[in-house]
Amino acid sequence: MPEIRWLGAAAVVIREGDLLYLLDPYVTRTVSYQDLLFNRRVPSGSYGSIWQSLVLAAMSRIVPPPVRLAAVMLGHTHFDHAMDLPLIAASRPEVPIYGSQSLDNLFFIHGPHLKDRVHVVGTRESVELEGGATATFIPSMHSTISRLLPTTLPGNIHRRHQRNTRLRVLDYRLGHIHAVMLQVGGVNILHLGSADFITQELRGLDIHLLLLALPGWKNRPNFVRDLVEDVNPRLLVPIHYDNLFHLTFNPRTQAPGADLGGFLLEWRRQGGDSRRIKLLEGEALEL
Repeated sequence: MPEIRWLGAAAVVIREGDLLYLLDPYVTRTVSYQDLLFNRRVPSGSYGSIWQSLVLAAMSRIVPPPVRLAAVMLGHTHFDHAMDLPLIAASRPEVPIYGSQSLDNLFFIHGPHLKDRVHVVGTRESVELEGGATATFIPSMHSTISRLLPTTLPGNIHRRHQRNTRLRVLDYRLGHIHAVMLQVGGVNILHLGSADFITQELRGLDIHLLLLALPGWKNRPNFVRDLVEDVNPRLLVPIHYDNLFHLTFNPRTQAPGADLGGFLLEWRRQGGDSRRIKLLEGEALEL
């Protein structure tokens, strides 16, 4: 049966046998609050010169032999989802990458060595992955994050940026937003990394496990009620509530607007079963 591990932010790795499936892999965590506030090029400062080494070190921990990385999937192209992915792709040329046109544009900026590496997916497209898994890309939407980012940066990352350059934080536009349904090992795992959803796209789906990003959930009226009544996952794991501006992943340091405790209270208030929620704070979950 699949094993799920939360890596921090919206990054999740799912293991089935000796194969790994990686979603939204922001693995270096080098962007600071000041980088965001001043819209700096990232990684900034000394991190820029060791960015590749940091990515390689993180990936060696995430994918220890003899397991292999079967695929990487991306839900949208904000920095805390997409920034590290071009370097991951360059270091693992055999691994297929799935995402939006915005991700393809990001790869274009990083250079010709990444040409044609992104499989640009269509609306509700399903793709067959190694190991008999299937990934379906479901239209989704993004929460309003905070007063610091009053918009969610709609549109694609632009190709007009100088090639082989680091982008500024706010250059990482959303792109097309997907929730990713991974069918693997006989279970349906929905990765909802954008902290919001289109109810009619999810209603009626048989979701064994929902990986739910939390930042901004309070900004949608009836967010939890809609989850309980219309999405109704068998099991829910909150993600992306850690403070992503900390270099080290620590789920006990929460991101602004996440309010894990408030979400859990509202889940119960709306009639949700507390036994259906599992917190992953370092340990793996085996389904």
